[in-house]
Amino acid sequence: MKEFSFRTREKEISELDGKHFQVAIIGGGITGAGLANIMAENGVSTVLFDKSDFCAGTSAGSSKLIHGGLRYLQQGKIRLTRELLKEREYLLKTTDIVKKLDFKVIIDDYSWGKGELTFGIFLYNVLAGHLKVQRMVKDNLGIPGVKGYFPYYDAVTEDTELVMYNIAYASQLGATCLNYTEITSISKPDKNYALEYIDRHGKKTGKVSAEIVVNCGGPWAKRVRELYDRNSPGNLSLSKGIHIILDKKVIGINYAIAFRSHIDKRQLFIIPRDKVTIIGTTDKFIDSPDDFSVPEEDINYLIDSVKRLFPTVSRDKVIGSFAGIRPLFGSGDDPGKISRDFHIERDNGLIDIYGGKLTSYRAIARKVARMIAPELKINIRTKGLPVIDYKRPKGEDRISFEAMYECPLYPEDIKLRREAAQIYDPMGQEKVEKDAETVLKSMEK
Repeated sequence: MKEFSFRTREKEISELDGKHFQVAIIGGGITGAGLANIMAENGVSTVLFDKSDFCAGTSAGSSKLIHGGLRYLQQGKIRLTRELLKEREYLLKTTDIVKKLDFKVIIDDYSWGKGELTFGIFLYNVLAGHLKVQRMVKDNLGIPGVKGYFPYYDAVTEDTELVMYNIAYASQLGATCLNYTEITSISKPDKNYALEYIDRHGKKTGKVSAEIVVNCGGPWAKRVRELYDRNSPGNLSLSKGIHIILDKKVIGINYAIAFRSHIDKRQLFIIPRDKVTIIGTTDKFIDSPDDFSVPEEDINYLIDSVKRLFPTVSRDKVIGSFAGIRPLFGSGDDPGKISRDFHIERDNGLIDIYGGKLTSYRAIARKVARMIAPELKINIRTKGLPVIDYKRPKGEDRISFEAMYECPLYPEDIKLRREAAQIYDPMGQEKVEKDAETVLKSMEK
């Protein structure tokens, strides 16, 4: 396997100035990673830039779910739900980092109606290709106030791992993927686009050219667009969702729960993972794409909401928290009513992607790839793509492998985004960072 590390990055940066690429991608989250994967699979010369580390933004702050979204059905988003469920089924069958998880929709005084859920879950199953009528199970699960539940399944993943697998595979196929490299200017002096960049690690500056530029900036997509044209930024709204993390023993369940908060009837999830339980999420407008703060009032909202079902949950049981920012195409008074679907705008060879979900990344990448093909006057295969032919080893050599083939520059890159220890192992995250520091220093020799 070809090395993809801080050492190879240093060489690529030293040779970058003045280079020409067919496609330049701005943004190293799941959308940009998936597109880079398809481009590289087709032999298209591609460069991907991220101003921070790969997967340092929205893609690292999700609920870690690969799902169609029962709530979207309730909003009448049948096409979106069908497409998301199709992607869920594909990922469940083709990668071991997406796993099936049983859910139970709680029925109590604050829940959806039984008739509504019977039809909704039936339609959910049909859209996923399963003809099954699901009735309420009359079991209170030992939870106060619960009258029963409706079972269904969705899937979970490690979002940062899914991004890194796509980035690493694209690199193996020949794409130039550069973290900590920010685009500072986009212009079109001739038939190609000129992109000026700064290496935030080594402080080098330079310029590359590209025939196509794809804006995969997520919450920063509006700012990226303004680098080229300040007069036509996309209609992008930002909504922040926070999650809290508990030791798995606090609630002690091995299935996920969907329920409605008694405070505002918002749908929330309780999601068990290996060592922890993740609870979320909120949905509030924010102004800045850099605002990843976790307000105490939001933490208390989640605690108060879940405490009705599990009275042992309290503020002192919270061992971690994280925030994600949803880039939503559209506007309105309620972020929950703005579509979670993606929207693509094209201005000649400049393509802007707004919105989208972790689950829909492959569909977005295929659609953009089909737009790129006629611009480059080439055939680009999209059927069945992107695929991931990359896998980390299990065991003690995992951090060394990540350092060698996933291009972390700093120990926290491994802790926060290769291992995501602050989420999955909060009590052990300091050891992960120390081990990462040792590995990276050993590679400097």
